[in-house]
This record gives sequence, C-alpha cells and structure tokens, in this order.
Amino acid sequence: MALITKKEYNRDLSWLRFNHRVLQEAADDRNPLVERLKFLAIFSSNLDEFFKVRVSEIRKIKELDKPLRKKLITKPNRLLAKIKTQVDLQQKEFGKIFYTILLPALEKEDIFFKNIHELNDEGLAFAKAYYKKSQTPF
Repeated sequence: MALITKKEYNRDLSWLRFNHRVLQEAADDRNPLVERLKFLAIFSSNLDEFFKVRVSEIRKIKELDKPLRKKLITKPNRLLAKIKTQVDLQQKEFGKIFYTILLPALEKEDIFFKNIHELNDEGLAFAKAYYKKSQTPF
C-alpha cells in the first residue's frame, strides 16, 4: 500500500474511499444477503450526506475571492472533478452489484422488486392495503 503524502491527502477523497469500502461489503458474498442490501443503503445514505454537507461546502469555497482561493492546496474545481470521477465509478459499481448480483440472489429466495405498473390486480390490492396499514398513525 502506497503512503499518501500530506499534499496528496484530502479528507473528502479519503471519505469517498471509506464509503467505497462500505460498497465493497455489499459485493462480498460472505455477508448475508439482507446485510448486503443494508450496506447498499448505508452507502447511499452516506453519499447523500456527503453531497449535502461536503460538496455544498466545496461549492461555497469556489465563491471565495481569488487571492484566498490561491492559498488552497487543492483547488475547488479540481477537487469537485475528482469527486465526480470517484462518485461516477462508485455509482456504476453500485448498479452492477444491485442489478447483477443482489437482485438475482434475492429472486432465488423468492424476493422480487416490482414497479407498481408490473403488479397484477391482486398484487396491487395487497400493496395498497399494506401501505395504508403501515402508514396509518397510532
């Protein structure tokens, strides 16, 4: 493993590497199937929070006066481009894990993800009743 110099280290890119490890847990068949789905959910939730907090802060940094921005080690535009590259790769990996690994494994267990338009009348009635029951307050 190569060491990262202080100049190369960036907490945002480091955080994306951490979240990638969460994503890799979803692909690991040593984990139970339901846990693997949970890892995808955690990955997504983490990424949402990352964009709400960190990416919005980086965008605010772009608005600083040029003399202040020149003092930064990592320029905001470069950092945002690196973030986009990493996130794009991770999102592709997420899709591959979900569609080619987890969905087929779930279907083998008779668990299916269906769009509401794919349901027959019986399935639609069940879904509506379940939703109404589960969304009704105490």
